[in-house]
Amino acid sequence: MFFNYTNQQKRAQNCAVWATNSDTNVQNRHSHPMLCLLRPMFTVLAAFILCACSAGPTPVRVFVASSMTDFVNELATEFQISHPSTDLEINIAGSAALLAQLAEGAKADILILASERHTLSAQASYELSEPMIFASNALALIVPRGNPADISSVEDLKVSSIRGSVCIPAAPCGELAFTFAQKSALSLSG
Repeated sequence: MFFNYTNQQKRAQNCAVWATNSDTNVQNRHSHPMLCLLRPMFTVLAAFILCACSAGPTPVRVFVASSMTDFVNELATEFQISHPSTDLEINIAGSAALLAQLAEGAKADILILASERHTLSAQASYELSEPMIFASNALALIVPRGNPADISSVEDLKVSSIRGSVCIPAAPCGELAFTFAQKSALSLSG
């Protein structure tokens, strides 16, 4: 099974099934909003169950992009309660690091990546099932309590006295931040 967790600049209004790029989603426009929230969880659970159908203890190796750590750990705990004969081996790392591990011969039953670029790279290198988006990221600006610099727009970030931090450019979250900064004429250099 293969799942693709992609960063997107806009939150999808309905369930995103597949993205051809980060700005165009094929959407299920007829789904009930609550089903859209629950479908990703059931999809991942179904993948775990499919991998766990054997007589003895079944190891399931799950490679997960680090941005999905909390979600996958919570889901894995619930899954292991329901399927005690399944041994989940969860490997958490950056998407690029996960692909490097696979290139070095590591084996994964489920691969959860954090960007379309990494997904396409994995598809080009390995025989995988069709990818599926089950979650998305959105950029967020976090300011100190009380917002002492009174930041209310991207333009406010262009003031030289404003300092901040972002993910490294090679990480999917950094790629998204630097793309946004470029489109917004915002300098992210120190």
